[in-house]
Amino acid sequence: MTKKQRYVLFQMPEFMRRSIINAHVFYIEQARKLLLKQFDELENQEKQRQVMDEWLLENQYRFNPDYHDGSEFYKEAFEQLQALYELGGQVRLSIVAGMYHEWEKQIKKWLTAEIKHWHTGEKVPQAIWKANFGKIMEVLEQLGWDVKAEAYYSKLHECRLVTNVYKHGDGRTFGHLKNDYPEYFPLNSNNYYFSNYTDFADLTVNNTQLDAFSSAIVSFWEDVPENIYDDDGAKIPNWLQKAFDADAQQI
Repeated sequence: MTKKQRYVLFQMPEFMRRSIINAHVFYIEQARKLLLKQFDELENQEKQRQVMDEWLLENQYRFNPDYHDGSEFYKEAFEQLQALYELGGQVRLSIVAGMYHEWEKQIKKWLTAEIKHWHTGEKVPQAIWKANFGKIMEVLEQLGWDVKAEAYYSKLHECRLVTNVYKHGDGRTFGHLKNDYPEYFPLNSNNYYFSNYTDFADLTVNNTQLDAFSSAIVSFWEDVPENIYDDDGAKIPNWLQKAFDADAQQI
């Protein structure tokens, strides 16, 4: 009896895996070195005093002892320090959003590139590029990869929620993140009264959380199967099957 020939539907060569991971690691390392380091230094009290002293020195020309109370200027200097803290928080959130969007684009790029090896048509690639996080995870599951059972999945899910709230502000995702992951709103998460007034602008990500997101992305790419065959029980979700059918009608 002739053994049925197996065909590779999706492949992740080691050189491609390493290239994707290395690019992500480079992104994180450079972001820490060039962007976050200056804000992390603000945790040092000596650095805090330096920032305030520099502001006072630069603005001393405005001070008139006949009209001004020195405490007002110290208050402004402190507000300058607080503004730097807030800027650091925004920079950290932008780094998280950048890494998440790049991860999502790389998945879709990989899926569409592999599909083009055995399928012609534009409807399928278009459908994949339009798909949200849930649909892309559905594709991976239908291919036989139980991605939702992996530890890194929950962190990727959280990263998506954080990115969505950072990008869009108020909405359903904000409520979800606030209720299920209050740790991203540390100023209000431990106080029930103040939590009622939590705003999307209170969203905060610290370095530990950023590192957890980064590790999840690396773990995901490490876990992508090297080969997914047509006899591995691979299925196509209904929404994507409609795109395959539409392409078939164009032939």
